[in-house]
Amino acid sequence: MLPIWLKFKKQLAKLLMQERGSVAIITGLLLIVCIGFAGLAIDVGTWYNQKRQLQLAADAGAGGGVVALSQTGVSTVNAYVTHDVTLNGCTAANNCTIVAINSPPQSGANSGNTNAVEVILSKPASLYLTGIFLASSPTITARAVAINAPASNCLLLMGSGLLSLLTAPLTLTSTAHVQANLCNLYINALGLFAISASGGATVDVNKLTVGGPAGLLSGAASIVSNLGITLGAPAASDPYAGFQIPVFAAATTSVTTSGNLTINPGSYTSITANNGANLTLNPGVYFVDSGNFLVNSGATVVGNGVTIISTSSHGVFGTVTVNNGSNVTLTAPSAGPTAGFVFIGDRASANLTANLKGGANQNLSGILYFPTQALNFTGSTAFSANVCLQIIAKIATLTGYVSLGSCGSGSGGIQLTE
Repeated sequence: MLPIWLKFKKQLAKLLMQERGSVAIITGLLLIVCIGFAGLAIDVGTWYNQKRQLQLAADAGAGGGVVALSQTGVSTVNAYVTHDVTLNGCTAANNCTIVAINSPPQSGANSGNTNAVEVILSKPASLYLTGIFLASSPTITARAVAINAPASNCLLLMGSGLLSLLTAPLTLTSTAHVQANLCNLYINALGLFAISASGGATVDVNKLTVGGPAGLLSGAASIVSNLGITLGAPAASDPYAGFQIPVFAAATTSVTTSGNLTINPGSYTSITANNGANLTLNPGVYFVDSGNFLVNSGATVVGNGVTIISTSSHGVFGTVTVNNGSNVTLTAPSAGPTAGFVFIGDRASANLTANLKGGANQNLSGILYFPTQALNFTGSTAFSANVCLQIIAKIATLTGYVSLGSCGSGSGGIQLTE
């Protein structure tokens, strides 16, 4: 018979052996769990990348569908979407499926919008280490909705208020032909009329809106509006009301030339190009302080990336005049504090008139901003293609072929909304 202490030793050894076996089993199980979590982390990172790629394909498809919708109609939307989705890697070969192409969308904020396209894609997620634990792959989905962004106002007339009840903010001469079929006209008219037109005037516009209670026409004009004419809308506000004229030094120098001359940005009391002048404006901002910017017949003025600001350091303002028979080619800057503006009339220069009457040889690209002034504008002898010209004035008189269009995409471009 074994002594009691020896029996206890054997029992203790047996118990320890059992615990070491349990620890080994637990360790093995925990190792499997750790491998599972590591595999899940790796696979989830892969799934996020696959989701991003699928979303890019859906976005491209929705954008292509909107192009089809605007150019060739709803019947070609599916073909355009499928083409662009395939180009972006969603194909049957990689198990990607086009779940739905809807125009109008069937859900979301644009549900029922006939100018929108909805695309829904799906594909199974790739399984690597998580394939040990998952019987089937999770499904990755992506949804995109695109619309044509609203067209901008390429002609906005702020109106002269109740003081001119019988004067229409927009006057069209008998030779006026306005083409703005990719943008809108907005006229604030608190008097009786919005447009005064002589016989023979025509307007081709995306949408015409009259802000205020005014009637539409005094006289005769042919108006074609893709999206119709809206009367009695709220008065439009100045979209550039927050713009402030940059700080400038008071001018002490004037420029008058009848020959070849190149000048640099800065402040001038006046700038005059007479018959025979070839005046080049280097890129930048030109402040015309208290005097006139004047281009006479027979003069040539060229400037790329320039803004001309008619302003004053002491409260006396000059005017902007481009006469018929001159040659003027001016393009607004694409960057900087005056990006997009080719002419600016100081808001304090109320009741003056800007005359841009260069006609066929007047090529202006940018925004003509005279919110408190009248504008007389003479266009070319034919419509211009791919035009970038926006007019904001108090009132305006248009003559000749006037091509208007927003800088950039005239229709506002494709916008992904959901």
